[in-house]
Amino acid sequence: MLLEDGLAEAPDRAMTAHVLRVLVVEDSPEIGRATSRLLHRRDCTVVVATTAGEARATLAIHTFDAVLCDYNLETETSEALLVEIADAHPHVRRVLYTGSDVAHLDHLLARGAVHAILEKTVPLEELIAELHRA
Repeated sequence: MLLEDGLAEAPDRAMTAHVLRVLVVEDSPEIGRATSRLLHRRDCTVVVATTAGEARATLAIHTFDAVLCDYNLETETSEALLVEIADAHPHVRRVLYTGSDVAHLDHLLARGAVHAILEKTVPLEELIAELHRA
């Protein structure tokens, strides 16, 4: 798990300083770091988990406003994780982002597992707006 912006020492205290607390679930460390930097520049506090297991462990001890989750993780898809988050943390905004075709993922919207599905090429302003949307 990559903890960004000094969160390793005092995550909950550090997380309250920013407007939006986001958990990014991304198996590519490079994409995770880049996403974290972009969101931090938009006044978000970010924690990056590289596996579904890390995401579950992080959600068990920290509070987030939103989860930005890659669809194709290294050993699994994120479908089960997103359903679990929807059940255990219904107040958390769940945004799926993917480099694959999004047409086959509509069932996740229909069952309430995610609030939005975005392609990874989405403009930053649209991503930020989707994370903030209530």
